[in-house]
Amino acid sequence: MTLAKLVEHFELHPDHAVETQLQEAAAEVFGPGGGNRPSEPEVDVKPLHAKIVELRLESSFLEGALRKAGLLGAKR
Repeated sequence: MTLAKLVEHFELHPDHAVETQLQEAAAEVFGPGGGNRPSEPEVDVKPLHAKIVELRLESSFLEGALRKAGLLGAKR
């Protein structure tokens, strides 16, 4: 049965039927495993967090050293 016939049979507004179809299709595409592309591998964020901490410590150390040497202006 076509969409137009279903709309007529159930006395729906055509936009409602299209909206329902879009919602169902969106769930398939954007839901878990949706779409036709392969899923991306999980990323281990621990090394990334460790690197962020390392860079923050280095930045803080260098800021303090430059401030102590008078090479860095007022605090940001």
